[in-house]
Amino acid sequence: MPADRLRAPLPFRLRYRAFAGRLREWLRPPRELKFTRFGWFYLVVTLGVGVAAINTENNLMYLSLGLLLGLIAASGMLSEMALRDVDVGTRHPPDPVAGTPFLYEMFVRNEKRRLPSFAVTVEELADDGAVLGAGFCFRVAAGGSVSLAVKGLWPRRGRVSVRRIRVSTRFPFGLFEKARYLSRPGEIIVLPGARTGGGEALAPHPREGEHASGREGLGGELFAIRPWQSTDGIRRIHWRKSAGGSGLQSKLFEREERPRTVLALVPGGTLDIETAVASAVGWLGEAERNGFDVGLVAGERIEPAPGDAHRLRMLRALALFEGGPRPRLQGDEVVLSYAARSAR
Repeated sequence: MPADRLRAPLPFRLRYRAFAGRLREWLRPPRELKFTRFGWFYLVVTLGVGVAAINTENNLMYLSLGLLLGLIAASGMLSEMALRDVDVGTRHPPDPVAGTPFLYEMFVRNEKRRLPSFAVTVEELADDGAVLGAGFCFRVAAGGSVSLAVKGLWPRRGRVSVRRIRVSTRFPFGLFEKARYLSRPGEIIVLPGARTGGGEALAPHPREGEHASGREGLGGELFAIRPWQSTDGIRRIHWRKSAGGSGLQSKLFEREERPRTVLALVPGGTLDIETAVASAVGWLGEAERNGFDVGLVAGERIEPAPGDAHRLRMLRALALFEGGPRPRLQGDEVVLSYAARSAR
Protein backbone atom coordinates (compact mmCIF):
# COMPACT_ATOMS: atom_id res chain seq x y z
CA MET A 1 0.00 0.00 0.00
CA PRO A 2 1.41 3.44 -0.86
CA ALA A 3 2.75 5.43 2.07
CA ASP A 4 0.48 8.41 1.38
CA ARG A 5 -2.59 6.18 1.90
CA LEU A 6 -1.39 5.29 5.37
CA ARG A 7 -1.34 8.89 6.54
CA ALA A 8 -4.13 9.84 8.88
CA PRO A 9 -6.38 12.65 7.63
CA LEU A 10 -5.90 16.07 9.16
CA PRO A 11 -8.28 17.00 12.00
CA PHE A 12 -11.30 19.05 11.01
CA ARG A 13 -10.01 22.03 13.04
CA LEU A 14 -6.76 22.21 11.02
CA ARG A 15 -8.57 21.74 7.71
CA TYR A 16 -11.02 24.50 8.62
CA ARG A 17 -8.18 26.89 9.51
CA ALA A 18 -6.42 26.19 6.23
CA PHE A 19 -9.64 26.71 4.26
CA ALA A 20 -10.44 29.94 6.15
CA GLY A 21 -6.93 31.25 5.46
CA ARG A 22 -7.23 30.56 1.72
CA LEU A 23 -10.69 32.17 1.67
CA ARG A 24 -9.38 35.32 3.37
CA GLU A 25 -6.54 35.53 0.88
CA TRP A 26 -8.99 35.20 -2.03
CA LEU A 27 -11.44 37.80 -0.67
CA ARG A 28 -8.78 40.33 0.33
CA PRO A 29 -8.88 43.41 -1.96
CA PRO A 30 -5.73 44.19 -3.95
CA ARG A 31 -5.10 47.31 -1.85
CA GLU A 32 -5.69 48.09 1.80
CA LEU A 33 -6.59 51.71 2.57
CA LYS A 34 -7.10 53.41 5.91
CA PHE A 35 -7.13 56.99 7.13
CA THR A 36 -4.36 58.45 9.22
CA ARG A 37 -5.16 60.81 12.11
CA PHE A 38 -4.41 63.78 9.88
CA GLY A 39 -6.48 62.15 7.12
CA TRP A 40 -9.56 62.04 9.35
CA PHE A 41 -9.10 65.72 10.18
CA TYR A 42 -8.71 66.50 6.48
CA LEU A 43 -11.88 64.54 5.65
CA VAL A 44 -13.91 66.43 8.28
CA VAL A 45 -12.67 69.75 6.90
CA THR A 46 -13.55 68.66 3.35
CA LEU A 47 -17.05 67.62 4.37
CA GLY A 48 -17.49 70.92 6.20
CA VAL A 49 -16.43 72.91 3.14
CA GLY A 50 -18.78 70.83 1.00
CA VAL A 51 -21.76 71.49 3.29
CA ALA A 52 -20.90 75.19 3.39
CA ALA A 53 -20.62 75.32 -0.41
CA ILE A 54 -24.07 73.72 -0.84
CA ASN A 55 -25.70 76.00 1.73
CA THR A 56 -24.13 79.26 0.54
CA GLU A 57 -23.83 78.43 -3.16
CA ASN A 58 -20.61 80.44 -3.10
CA ASN A 59 -18.32 79.79 -6.08
CA LEU A 60 -15.22 80.31 -3.93
CA MET A 61 -16.40 77.60 -1.58
CA TYR A 62 -16.97 75.26 -4.54
CA LEU A 63 -13.46 76.07 -5.76
CA SER A 64 -12.01 75.27 -2.32
CA LEU A 65 -13.98 72.01 -2.24
CA GLY A 66 -12.61 71.08 -5.64
CA LEU A 67 -9.04 71.71 -4.49
CA LEU A 68 -9.53 69.58 -1.40
CA LEU A 69 -11.02 66.73 -3.40
CA GLY A 70 -8.26 67.10 -5.99
CA LEU A 71 -5.64 66.58 -3.27
CA ILE A 72 -7.39 63.35 -2.27
CA ALA A 73 -7.35 62.13 -5.87
CA ALA A 74 -3.70 63.12 -6.29
CA SER A 75 -2.81 61.35 -3.05
CA GLY A 76 -4.43 58.14 -4.31
CA MET A 77 -2.60 58.22 -7.65
CA LEU A 78 0.81 59.07 -6.18
CA SER A 79 0.56 56.44 -3.43
CA GLU A 80 -0.37 53.86 -6.06
CA MET A 81 2.68 54.91 -8.06
CA ALA A 82 4.85 54.37 -4.97
CA LEU A 83 3.52 50.84 -4.31
CA ARG A 84 3.23 49.47 -7.82
CA ASP A 85 5.96 47.07 -9.02
CA VAL A 86 7.75 47.06 -5.67
CA ASP A 87 9.15 43.67 -4.70
CA VAL A 88 10.68 42.60 -1.39
CA GLY A 89 13.11 39.83 -0.48
CA THR A 90 14.43 38.79 2.92
CA ARG A 91 17.52 37.08 4.27
CA HIS A 92 16.85 35.69 7.74
CA PRO A 93 19.48 34.81 10.32
CA PRO A 94 19.97 31.04 10.55
CA ASP A 95 19.08 30.58 14.22
CA PRO A 96 17.47 33.51 16.08
CA VAL A 97 16.90 33.16 19.83
CA ALA A 98 13.49 33.77 21.39
CA GLY A 99 13.24 37.02 23.31
CA THR A 100 16.55 38.33 21.92
CA PRO A 101 16.54 41.04 19.21
CA PHE A 102 18.30 40.04 16.03
CA LEU A 103 19.18 41.78 12.79
CA TYR A 104 18.34 40.51 9.35
CA GLU A 105 18.27 41.92 5.85
CA MET A 106 15.45 43.04 3.58
CA PHE A 107 15.84 43.92 -0.09
CA VAL A 108 13.37 46.42 -1.55
CA ARG A 109 13.40 46.44 -5.36
CA ASN A 110 11.66 48.95 -7.61
CA GLU A 111 10.87 47.23 -10.89
CA LYS A 112 9.45 50.36 -12.55
CA ARG A 113 11.62 51.65 -15.39
CA ARG A 114 11.16 55.39 -14.97
CA LEU A 115 9.40 56.29 -11.73
CA PRO A 116 10.92 56.06 -8.24
CA SER A 117 9.08 54.95 -5.13
CA PHE A 118 9.00 57.06 -1.97
CA ALA A 119 8.29 56.47 1.73
CA VAL A 120 7.88 52.68 1.57
CA THR A 121 7.35 50.75 4.82
CA VAL A 122 7.96 46.99 4.76
CA GLU A 123 6.60 44.64 7.43
CA GLU A 124 7.11 40.90 7.59
CA LEU A 125 4.09 39.11 9.04
CA ALA A 126 3.91 35.72 10.71
CA ASP A 127 1.09 33.27 10.16
CA ASP A 128 -0.92 34.72 13.05
CA GLY A 129 -0.55 38.31 11.81
CA ALA A 130 2.17 39.36 14.29
CA VAL A 131 4.92 41.59 12.92
CA LEU A 132 8.28 39.82 12.88
CA GLY A 133 10.27 42.83 11.64
CA ALA A 134 9.71 46.19 9.93
CA GLY A 135 11.82 48.63 7.95
CA PHE A 136 11.40 51.99 6.23
CA CYS A 137 12.87 53.12 2.94
CA PHE A 138 12.66 56.79 1.96
CA ARG A 139 13.43 56.40 -1.75
CA VAL A 140 13.99 53.55 -4.18
CA ALA A 141 15.24 54.66 -7.57
CA ALA A 142 13.65 53.37 -10.77
CA GLY A 143 15.09 49.95 -11.55
CA GLY A 144 17.13 50.01 -8.34
CA SER A 145 17.11 48.28 -5.00
CA VAL A 146 17.79 49.20 -1.39
CA SER A 147 19.07 46.94 1.37
CA LEU A 148 17.57 47.48 4.84
CA ALA A 149 18.94 46.26 8.17
CA VAL A 150 15.82 45.25 10.11
CA LYS A 151 15.63 44.43 13.81
CA GLY A 152 13.45 41.43 14.47
CA LEU A 153 12.15 39.99 17.73
CA TRP A 154 10.14 36.87 18.39
CA PRO A 155 9.03 36.14 21.97
CA ARG A 156 8.39 32.40 21.61
CA ARG A 157 10.50 29.45 20.62
CA GLY A 158 9.49 27.00 17.94
CA ARG A 159 8.62 26.97 14.28
CA VAL A 160 7.44 30.36 13.00
CA SER A 161 5.60 30.40 9.67
CA VAL A 162 6.16 33.57 7.66
CA ARG A 163 3.39 33.98 5.09
CA ARG A 164 3.19 37.57 3.87
CA ILE A 165 5.05 40.83 3.53
CA ARG A 166 3.06 44.05 3.89
CA VAL A 167 4.27 46.95 1.76
CA SER A 168 2.66 50.27 2.68
CA THR A 169 3.13 54.00 2.14
CA ARG A 170 1.70 57.32 3.32
CA PHE A 171 3.15 59.18 0.37
CA PRO A 172 2.67 62.00 -0.54
CA PHE A 173 0.56 63.96 1.99
CA GLY A 174 0.10 61.51 4.85
CA LEU A 175 -3.70 61.48 4.46
CA PHE A 176 -4.04 57.73 3.93
CA GLU A 177 -1.98 54.61 4.44
CA LYS A 178 -2.22 52.40 1.39
CA ALA A 179 -0.84 48.86 1.53
CA ARG A 180 -0.48 45.76 -0.58
CA TYR A 181 0.49 42.23 0.44
CA LEU A 182 3.13 39.99 -1.08
CA SER A 183 2.94 36.24 -0.59
CA ARG A 184 6.30 34.96 0.69
CA PRO A 185 5.82 31.55 2.36
CA GLY A 186 8.72 30.66 4.59
CA GLU A 187 9.67 29.22 7.93
CA ILE A 188 12.00 30.20 10.77
CA ILE A 189 13.08 28.01 13.68
CA VAL A 190 13.44 30.21 16.77
CA LEU A 191 15.76 28.72 19.38
CA PRO A 192 14.85 28.81 23.07
CA GLY A 193 16.64 31.21 25.37
CA ALA A 194 18.53 30.07 28.47
CA ARG A 195 17.12 30.51 31.94
CA THR A 196 18.88 30.32 35.27
CA GLY A 197 16.94 28.76 38.12
CA GLY A 198 13.69 26.82 37.89
CA GLY A 199 15.52 23.51 37.37
CA GLU A 200 15.94 22.45 40.98
CA ALA A 201 15.51 18.81 39.97
CA LEU A 202 18.76 18.93 38.00
CA ALA A 203 21.97 17.68 39.55
CA PRO A 204 24.86 20.17 39.64
CA HIS A 205 27.83 19.68 37.36
CA PRO A 206 31.09 18.60 38.97
CA ARG A 207 34.10 20.37 37.55
CA GLU A 208 36.06 17.55 35.99
CA GLY A 209 38.78 17.51 33.43
CA GLU A 210 39.67 14.90 30.85
CA HIS A 211 40.00 11.33 32.05
CA ALA A 212 41.59 8.14 30.76
CA SER A 213 39.46 6.04 28.45
CA GLY A 214 41.27 2.68 28.54
CA ARG A 215 41.83 2.86 24.77
CA GLU A 216 44.74 3.77 22.56
CA GLY A 217 44.87 7.31 21.22
CA LEU A 218 46.30 10.74 21.83
CA GLY A 219 47.16 11.42 25.46
CA GLY A 220 49.93 11.80 27.98
CA GLU A 221 49.83 8.46 29.83
CA LEU A 222 51.62 5.34 28.64
CA PHE A 223 49.17 2.68 27.45
CA ALA A 224 51.30 -0.13 25.95
CA ILE A 225 54.59 -0.97 24.23
CA ARG A 226 54.91 -2.78 20.91
CA PRO A 227 57.58 -3.22 18.22
CA TRP A 228 58.41 0.01 16.48
CA GLN A 229 57.08 0.64 12.94
CA SER A 230 58.41 3.10 10.42
CA THR A 231 55.13 5.05 10.54
CA ASP A 232 55.47 5.69 14.30
CA GLY A 233 58.22 8.29 14.07
CA ILE A 234 61.38 8.58 16.13
CA ARG A 235 59.71 10.44 19.01
CA ARG A 236 57.66 7.39 19.92
CA ILE A 237 60.66 5.09 20.41
CA HIS A 238 60.95 3.77 23.97
CA TRP A 239 64.73 3.90 24.28
CA ARG A 240 64.97 2.06 27.60
CA LYS A 241 63.04 -0.98 26.30
CA SER A 242 64.84 -0.81 22.98
CA ALA A 243 68.22 -1.01 24.77
CA GLY A 244 67.25 -4.41 26.21
CA GLY A 245 68.19 -6.13 22.96
CA SER A 246 64.73 -6.91 21.61
CA GLY A 247 64.86 -4.28 18.88
CA LEU A 248 63.24 -0.89 18.67
CA GLN A 249 60.09 -0.58 20.75
CA SER A 250 57.32 2.01 20.28
CA LYS A 251 55.23 3.72 22.99
CA LEU A 252 51.44 3.73 22.73
CA PHE A 253 49.54 6.34 24.70
CA GLU A 254 46.13 6.19 26.30
CA ARG A 255 43.36 8.32 24.84
CA GLU A 256 41.96 11.05 27.06
CA GLU A 257 38.25 11.72 26.87
CA ARG A 258 36.04 14.50 28.15
CA PRO A 259 33.37 13.49 30.67
CA ARG A 260 29.94 12.85 29.19
CA THR A 261 26.47 13.69 30.45
CA VAL A 262 22.96 13.36 29.01
CA LEU A 263 19.92 15.45 29.97
CA ALA A 264 16.49 13.87 29.56
CA LEU A 265 13.19 15.77 29.59
CA VAL A 266 10.44 13.51 30.92
CA PRO A 267 6.81 14.24 31.85
CA GLY A 268 5.57 14.04 35.42
CA GLY A 269 6.97 17.13 37.15
CA THR A 270 5.60 20.49 38.22
CA LEU A 271 7.55 22.81 35.90
CA ASP A 272 5.67 24.06 32.88
CA ILE A 273 7.24 22.95 29.62
CA GLU A 274 8.54 26.39 28.63
CA THR A 275 10.39 26.82 31.94
CA ALA A 276 11.77 23.29 31.64
CA VAL A 277 13.09 23.93 28.12
CA ALA A 278 14.70 27.23 29.14
CA SER A 279 16.27 25.56 32.20
CA ALA A 280 17.58 22.75 29.99
CA VAL A 281 19.30 25.25 27.70
CA GLY A 282 21.03 26.90 30.65
CA TRP A 283 22.04 23.55 32.18
CA LEU A 284 23.52 22.23 28.94
CA GLY A 285 25.47 25.46 28.45
CA GLU A 286 26.91 25.19 31.96
CA ALA A 287 27.88 21.56 31.32
CA GLU A 288 29.78 22.54 28.18
CA ARG A 289 31.61 25.31 30.06
CA ASN A 290 32.63 22.76 32.71
CA GLY A 291 34.23 20.55 30.08
CA PHE A 292 31.48 17.98 29.43
CA ASP A 293 30.36 16.46 26.18
CA VAL A 294 26.59 16.81 26.49
CA GLY A 295 23.69 14.88 25.02
CA LEU A 296 19.93 15.30 25.08
CA VAL A 297 16.76 13.24 25.21
CA ALA A 298 13.89 15.44 24.06
CA GLY A 299 11.67 13.67 21.58
CA GLU A 300 14.79 12.06 20.13
CA ARG A 301 18.05 10.90 21.66
CA ILE A 302 21.16 12.90 20.77
CA GLU A 303 24.35 11.26 21.95
CA PRO A 304 27.03 13.41 23.65
CA ALA A 305 29.53 15.05 21.33
CA PRO A 306 31.56 18.27 21.19
CA GLY A 307 31.27 21.15 18.73
CA ASP A 308 29.01 24.00 17.71
CA ALA A 309 27.10 21.90 15.16
CA HIS A 310 26.17 19.41 17.90
CA ARG A 311 25.04 22.21 20.23
CA LEU A 312 22.91 23.72 17.44
CA ARG A 313 21.27 20.35 16.84
CA MET A 314 20.29 20.11 20.51
CA LEU A 315 18.94 23.67 20.58
CA ARG A 316 16.82 22.98 17.51
CA ALA A 317 15.47 19.83 19.14
CA LEU A 318 14.53 21.88 22.22
CA ALA A 319 12.99 24.59 20.04
CA LEU A 320 10.60 22.07 18.50
CA PHE A 321 9.99 20.05 21.66
CA GLU A 322 6.30 19.95 22.63
CA GLY A 323 6.32 17.12 25.13
CA GLY A 324 5.24 13.55 24.59
CA PRO A 325 5.23 10.12 26.24
CA ARG A 326 7.96 9.18 28.68
CA PRO A 327 11.08 8.23 26.69
CA ARG A 328 13.04 5.05 27.24
CA LEU A 329 16.11 5.91 29.31
CA GLN A 330 19.41 4.06 29.72
CA GLY A 331 19.86 4.91 33.39
CA ASP A 332 22.77 7.35 33.25
CA GLU A 333 20.75 10.45 32.29
CA VAL A 334 20.14 13.54 34.40
CA VAL A 335 16.33 13.85 34.47
CA LEU A 336 14.39 17.10 34.20
CA SER A 337 10.66 16.60 34.75
CA TYR A 338 7.99 18.89 33.34
CA ALA A 339 4.23 19.06 33.64
CA ALA A 340 2.59 17.34 30.69
CA ARG A 341 0.12 19.46 28.75
CA SER A 342 -3.48 18.39 28.93
CA ALA A 343 -4.91 16.93 25.74
CA ARG A 344 -7.23 19.20 23.85
